[in-house]
Amino acid sequence: MTNSVFISYAKEDQLAAVRLHRALKDAGASPWLDIADLVPGQLWEKEIERAIGRSAYFITLQSKRSVGKRGHVQKELRRALEIAEEYPEGKLFIIPVRLDECEPSFEVLQRLHRVDLFPKYEDGIDALLQVFPDRRNERLPVTYLEEYPRRGTVRILTAKGFGFIECLPFGKKIFFHMNELVNVAYDDLKSDDVVEFFLGRERHGLAATGVSRV
Repeated sequence: MTNSVFISYAKEDQLAAVRLHRALKDAGASPWLDIADLVPGQLWEKEIERAIGRSAYFITLQSKRSVGKRGHVQKELRRALEIAEEYPEGKLFIIPVRLDECEPSFEVLQRLHRVDLFPKYEDGIDALLQVFPDRRNERLPVTYLEEYPRRGTVRILTAKGFGFIECLPFGKKIFFHMNELVNVAYDDLKSDDVVEFFLGRERHGLAATGVSRV
């Protein structure tokens, strides 16, 4: 077993999963997210099952969109419940994280203390990070300014692994680093590509995080 944190989500909540993945990485945790960690050509179902088995924690993102949904998200949760049955009483493994006012369909999740990433996202993240003993003490390097993603157009790509996104109504282009890319390699980006991102602020000013190509 590693100290990784498996993030389980329904596809309708992918942007929220990406944002959480970035926040956990910035805080020194080791999150595992399928769209960020699966390698092309892998048998994805088997790799996901292995990742759940190797993880020290299993985060299940819960929302009105996902609690009644059929599919792989429920299969992942059932596998996590099987693993949790093998742990001694009191051992923390499954962490329910709510994205909105919903009630988990699995009775066992209703008995677990949960983290809410609403109404204030930063408060929920701070509460969640208390779980991980190896978290960094410093604040997250990117302070999120908005809950929902924006769209913009890549205008500048440098050889040093960073670029700039044009997004109205901002008067200047928004900086992004290659480490903030999700599901796309920096070398595959092109000028004029349309991207989605979360607006944040770092020490030098506005910055884009969770950047994905549309």
